Amino acid sequence: MISLNYRDARPIYEQVRDGLRHLVVTGAIAVGEKLPSVRAMAASLAINPNTIQRAYAALEEEGYVSTTPGKGAFVVRDSGGETPRRRRQRRVSGAGVALGVGKVLGTLLLIAITTGAILACFAAVYIKTVILPQTYVDARAFTMNLSSTIYYTDPDTGEEKELRTLHGEENRVLVDYDEIPEHLIAAVVSIEDERFWTHHGVDWKRTAGAFVNMFLGMKDTYGGSTLTQQLIKNMTDNDEVTVKRKILEIFRALEFERNYSKEEILEMYLNYIYLGESCYGVGTASYTYFGKPVSELSLAESASLISITNNPSAYDPYISERSKERNKERQELVLYKMCELGYITEEEKAAAAAEELVFVRGDGEKSTTAYTYYEDQLIRDVIADLQASQDWSEQVATQMVYSGGLKIYSCFNPKVQACVDEVYQNLENFNHDSSTGQQLQSAITVIDNETGNVVAVA
Repeated sequence: MISLNYRDARPIYEQVRDGLRHLVVTGAIAVGEKLPSVRAMAASLAINPNTIQRAYAALEEEGYVSTTPGKGAFVVRDSGGETPRRRRQRRVSGAGVALGVGKVLGTLLLIAITTGAILACFAAVYIKTVILPQTYVDARAFTMNLSSTIYYTDPDTGEEKELRTLHGEENRVLVDYDEIPEHLIAAVVSIEDERFWTHHGVDWKRTAGAFVNMFLGMKDTYGGSTLTQQLIKNMTDNDEVTVKRKILEIFRALEFERNYSKEEILEMYLNYIYLGESCYGVGTASYTYFGKPVSELSLAESASLISITNNPSAYDPYISERSKERNKERQELVLYKMCELGYITEEEKAAAAAEELVFVRGDGEKSTTAYTYYEDQLIRDVIADLQASQDWSEQVATQMVYSGGLKIYSCFNPKVQACVDEVYQNLENFNHDSSTGQQLQSAITVIDNETGNVVAVA
């Protein structure tokens, strides 16, 4: 049946195994046929029976033969057209592929977790060192309605004396929260930030959409900002479309709502927003568009007024008939949202939509104070300094100068200024005309040589 080659370096049992395997594969030993017994095979080959037993066991492990239950005989198995060895190799190969894929996926997962942990650490350090130090926003310019005062040092006595009291000159009428109608508050919340009363400064659902929009299109047009975020953005005058600005805006909003109530935020927002026609705040806009104080606005008028802030150039009813029509369309959208959120009933919505809007300009509160050249330049310098040092917008810095109760100490010297005024108010000192017949123009800045301070201007 098989023969042994004693010059072969392989062990005897491997030669027996390989010889029997060849017979099975070639069909020399048919399926179902028994192999010779261990004793018989050992006797025919004149070798130890244990060697034959080991060879048979190897064939059984490879799937070529199987033992007959209870008899201990080895029978050739049916391979179904595929050799048992190949079937076993295929099975082992499939398991190996699965194991390899598992290892690759596990490695990738480990890399992702490690990378995520590293990035999270970098993000934490960045937020702690860059973002958090900039999160505080001072809203005193909105919570105060106090006059600021300019002082100078009397050159004779050294005492601080008042030069000028500043009053607000913007087209802005500040109103308290209690003066604002409930339907006006409901209107702005409904159309600008419907979850205002429940979030803590950030609407995470809208923020996620805004981030996707910004990353995919590099645009900041999704409208993910809450009223709190809009207020802060306007206060700081930061309109960059960057990830840093968005992250900073989020943390500032969270911090802002820890320091101010919802009512205070709404009061600041409604006193700040631009509503076209050089109007800042609903107090001034109410006089400009409806000729009455904000407390007397109807539901229809409130919805119309709030419609303007979305895009004053498009919804200002005074610009054109088309803009007036757009204002009406936007007003009805505001009323629809108010009804949808339960602020008004269907009947109230229908009545407000049917109400005719009568736009009429009224008299607001405006100051006509005239400042000297020195005072005017001083005010501009202080506004610029506040913008640089406090990260405020020009509007916020201006409001702080006029309404924040500041004490501004100047380098003004009244004696030097009096001498300058005496020269410049006497036109005989400028009695030469230009070649075209125009009067001579002149200006002067007087600086103290010892201190470098500007003490007089004309």
